[in-house]
Amino acid sequence: MKKSLTVLCILALLLPVITGCTPGEPDVTTSPVTAEETADTATVTEAETEPEEEEVKSAVIKVNTLSVSDKIKVTYTLTTTPENVAGKLTVKAAAESGEVRENTFDPTGEAELESPADGGVITISMSFADGEGEVLDTAELRVKDGLIQLTEDAVSLVVAEMTDDEKAHLITGTGKPKKAGASGGTYEIERLGVPSITVNDGPAGVRYTTSVWYPSIMNITSSWDGELIYGVGGAIGSDSLALGIDIVLAPGMNIQKNVLGGRNFEYCSEDPLLTAFSASAYVNGMQAAGAGACLKHFAGNEQETNRGSESSTMTERALREIYLKPFQLTVKNASPWSIMSSYNQLNGAYASINKDLLTGILRDEWGYRGTVMSDWGSAGAVTDKVNAQNDLKMPGDTDDAKNMLAGIKSGKVDMTALDLCCEHILYTVTQTPTFKELEMNRKVSFTENGKLSAAAAADTLVLLKNDNGALPYKAGTSVALFGNGAYKTVFGGSGSGGVSPKKTVTIAKGISSSSSLSVYDEKNNIFRRAEAHSKTSQSNDKAVSVEYAEKCAEGADAAVIVISRDSSEGADNSPDKGDYLLNDREFDMVKRVSDAFHAKKKTVVVLINTGSAIEVASWRDLVDGIIFIGYPGQGAGDAVAAVLSGEVNPSAKTTMSWPLSYSDTPAHLYFPGNPGKVVYYEDIYVGYRYYGTFGVDVAYPFGYGLSYTEFEYSGFSVKENRNGTFTAELTVKNTGTAAGRETAQIYVSKPETTLEQPKYELCGFAKTKLLQPGESETLTVKITSDDLFSYDTENSRYIIDKGEYRFYAASSAADMRGEASAEIKELRVIYDVENRCVPSPEPAHIIKSEYKVRVQRSDDEAIALMKDTEKSGRAYTVDLKEAREVGDIYLYWSSLSTPFTVSFAGEDKKFTRYDVFVIDGLDFAVVNLGGVSARYVRIEPAASATLNDVKVFPASEDEKKEFVEYENLALKKPVTSATIEGAYYDRYAVDGDLTTRWGSLQNGESWLCVDLKETKQIKGMLLYLEAAWVPYRVEYSNDGKNFTTLARLGSGEVFVKLKDLDIQARYVRFIREGENWFSIYEVEIYG
Repeated sequence: MKKSLTVLCILALLLPVITGCTPGEPDVTTSPVTAEETADTATVTEAETEPEEEEVKSAVIKVNTLSVSDKIKVTYTLTTTPENVAGKLTVKAAAESGEVRENTFDPTGEAELESPADGGVITISMSFADGEGEVLDTAELRVKDGLIQLTEDAVSLVVAEMTDDEKAHLITGTGKPKKAGASGGTYEIERLGVPSITVNDGPAGVRYTTSVWYPSIMNITSSWDGELIYGVGGAIGSDSLALGIDIVLAPGMNIQKNVLGGRNFEYCSEDPLLTAFSASAYVNGMQAAGAGACLKHFAGNEQETNRGSESSTMTERALREIYLKPFQLTVKNASPWSIMSSYNQLNGAYASINKDLLTGILRDEWGYRGTVMSDWGSAGAVTDKVNAQNDLKMPGDTDDAKNMLAGIKSGKVDMTALDLCCEHILYTVTQTPTFKELEMNRKVSFTENGKLSAAAAADTLVLLKNDNGALPYKAGTSVALFGNGAYKTVFGGSGSGGVSPKKTVTIAKGISSSSSLSVYDEKNNIFRRAEAHSKTSQSNDKAVSVEYAEKCAEGADAAVIVISRDSSEGADNSPDKGDYLLNDREFDMVKRVSDAFHAKKKTVVVLINTGSAIEVASWRDLVDGIIFIGYPGQGAGDAVAAVLSGEVNPSAKTTMSWPLSYSDTPAHLYFPGNPGKVVYYEDIYVGYRYYGTFGVDVAYPFGYGLSYTEFEYSGFSVKENRNGTFTAELTVKNTGTAAGRETAQIYVSKPETTLEQPKYELCGFAKTKLLQPGESETLTVKITSDDLFSYDTENSRYIIDKGEYRFYAASSAADMRGEASAEIKELRVIYDVENRCVPSPEPAHIIKSEYKVRVQRSDDEAIALMKDTEKSGRAYTVDLKEAREVGDIYLYWSSLSTPFTVSFAGEDKKFTRYDVFVIDGLDFAVVNLGGVSARYVRIEPAASATLNDVKVFPASEDEKKEFVEYENLALKKPVTSATIEGAYYDRYAVDGDLTTRWGSLQNGESWLCVDLKETKQIKGMLLYLEAAWVPYRVEYSNDGKNFTTLARLGSGEVFVKLKDLDIQARYVRFIREGENWFSIYEVEIYG
């Protein structure tokens, strides 16, 4: 039976049916106001005349105490805006028997009235009304059998009634929820009216049972359409409600900073603003439908490799501008019920016990009052989690409760923090459908929501290439299909993002069921389906032969090749063939099919069915069209058929940059790092911020996507409003021959008055309605301080710097269509905070003024190679044959995880150390010797390591710099320590031998102090540690009594380079904070 997808595309008509609420733009800072919304007047409010907002009267009643006997006594705090609003407080008590007592009081902070006769449950209602009788706030309390029962207004009162045992169980959660098969739940306290609620995986649909499989959040973000994202979030929320789920463990909000990220399909974008926009729309839709959302993974969980141990190490500026910003704005714009802390460490402290992150930033700075739950089985003791305000340990067990009770008894638990954790959990419980007794456990609307899923998917497919109008296909086109994914389509990722759908539509089925397309030689294609699907158990060694490709080209009108990849939680992708790269069989298939069909003047289109970007540069010129379909959900085939046939004109755009080569990405040098540490070397230059700033070409830029029509931009302007926001306006005209939609993006180039900045950053966008050929629409985009701020680490504040701001209207990050500017005359402080989660020492990161894009050079340019290298012990010595001025040295290691020294020598072979480097588990490193003259170069790792290849290149004129040699002032100098472990004497820390070490006892005081014998000018330090299981400080002094802290270093920092110092000192001390192992191989102090 042929069918049409037209009905599926009426998304706005389906949403009220599916979600039970009216669809609309979410309240997100980047949400556009379009001319469509002001069509009746066809005018746009001038920014200069934007009226000032009037102060609205409001009030908040906070109940402090409640007692019920023969009288009801309530103490409360009333806060009004503006202050001291006159009015009356009414208190009403109603018993189950029907008896009601009521009185009205002056708001003094106390109220008392007669209790109704014993009627079981007594409901106490409080309301405050102003002098005109307008009710400004209400509060509701319940008492049963003399016990206060849980309500939103009684949360703190209920916590005060809880026993330590109840608190210990509440914060540990359970892995055995009331819904068998769901991910987890919370503890029930029946006597206080606290129900158990259920949480479950489900970013693309409910996971634990049969459900609808929706497009991944990567896909729906590609739509750049807030209404679509809101609708999908609402549909998932509706399904969850029907299946008895209170909170959905979604959306994922980590940054797509690396194309190899194994869960990129679960994340929104490489850009923090687009991520916040998408997540806010998704959360608002879901929570409007009645189910709660849980933002994850907070924070720094951008990779799966070693996620349970690695420390995501980054500057505070990168942390706040790139990685925390999506969470910050979504908390502000969508009030998610819960947040999940991540497995990884963040700058040396596990996220789930990181008080700076969970209390300092999330609670104190952002004012978040929802629940923070741990990822399942994350590191850290339950007591440490509570002390950091990680409210809910998942999945908890009886041992966790016992450990919590022991911690309470021993004083290790901060009781204030414990009570706050309980309050956060109970507040969230009061929001849930279980607590509100909403209708749950009903049938999922498989048919209607399945239609919604397919309709949404069609608007998420990104048209990357369409040469000579290869698409859309004419009615009646027969399509020859190649690649396993045509018949074994990957609908979504697996792991916590997986779904078990009732029905799926493969690409082959969708095309064969289309009203305008057909599949050529379907039976034969089934037999040959496995030539383009890697990372799957469904293997088939049969390749597409030249003869078979030619046979298909004779009979079919066009060819479609599907390249598929699986992605899953727990594993990242690789840069190898069959993953990021096509494997040989896939490449041969693309080449043979293209040759055969082009010989018949027929077109070839490739569908990329993957969870992230892949390499396309090596083969894209062979084909006529490319569509990135991502993970479109259960209706993938219908969505693909709709776009191929032109029934739906593609309007989606990329959420990440597609590099020409993996080695072009700024993340590749530090991925996947080592089990203990991953350096976020790219800093703020993530994705297009890097490529644009440093002029690196990409295959497809961020925000890019073609249409079957063309759009023209005009009339771009930006005006500053009186409240400090900006309003951008532009007109988009459809100049082509097909109806279509366009997303106009606004980028900003900030002044570098105080801080260095990327070349441009996204600061807003708007998507047009469906424009008919020749039709125009004027779009208006509000740009707020949240869209423009930068983080000033030195002064610990978010700022909008003074200077000229240049705004660009663009169709993508590489296609600017209009320009406007605005001047900010004084620096604006947006948020004044404290530096938290500070890395110590500061990690290696890109500094724009110093960074040079490195393109790997050929062997022909090298002045020495591996064949010129000899190994002796740990050291590799390269002979340049004659003295040369040395520039770059390329080093190819086997995942080096130890520091290495680079030294140089002339003909006399007397080596001078140039510097010490650490690359944290990299396979490839570039060091530059700045033009020093040398015949020999020696590379010596601190421990045994394998150097596979080396290339030495001559220095160019712009690389040359003065080499300054410093003396190791600490070598063989007097040293003292607090304790010594066995024969690990303190003198070994300054003996120049990396095989000996000083060790201290595990308990008690621990420090090591070096005496330089006289005050010296210190320029830098190198520390080689055997163990540092707790943080430690580096201090200096001139008298050996009064010490100044130079640096505080995190646990796990076993090699530290402190450079660019300028201090005067005689004594340098290294002092342990807390008790655990602390041992140093060598201290080197240079000056």
